[in-house]
Amino acid sequence: MSQNQDTTAWRIDPAGSDVIEMSILLESQPAPSIGTTGTWSFKLVPDGRTEPHIDRYERLVAYQDYAGLYALHEPMGGGVEYTETHDGQPPGGSLLVALRPADWDSTGRGVWGLIAGVDDSTEVPEQQCLVDVELAYLAQLGDYSDTAAVREALENGGI
Repeated sequence: MSQNQDTTAWRIDPAGSDVIEMSILLESQPAPSIGTTGTWSFKLVPDGRTEPHIDRYERLVAYQDYAGLYALHEPMGGGVEYTETHDGQPPGGSLLVALRPADWDSTGRGVWGLIAGVDDSTEVPEQQCLVDVELAYLAQLGDYSDTAAVREALENGGI
């Protein structure tokens, strides 16, 4: 599979760990507004990427025990801020991720969000892994340059 011009491959960029490459975005129901949640359905298959699909799958489902452990706050002036309420042990130490197409995308698709849920419907992981990821929408990907900028602007402001 060529990774050039691949419109179905997406990636999850966790705050403190390596990127998790998704083979295929099956469908999505993006959050309609900041502070709400949306769901993205992914398939991971043997696809010739450097990291085997099962390893990527295992890193993704490792978020299940921590998903949703955050609180959202409405600051004066609008928008949303957040506080993570876990013990600091999810992959990368945070539920904050960037979700975006694997290739450069001129439409600006992609979001900053907090992992609200991970639903695993995989039956035969050696063949394919099926995972739904629910994210609490914090901002459009282009609104912040990196994780540090998101944290500076939005983390812990409601306390």
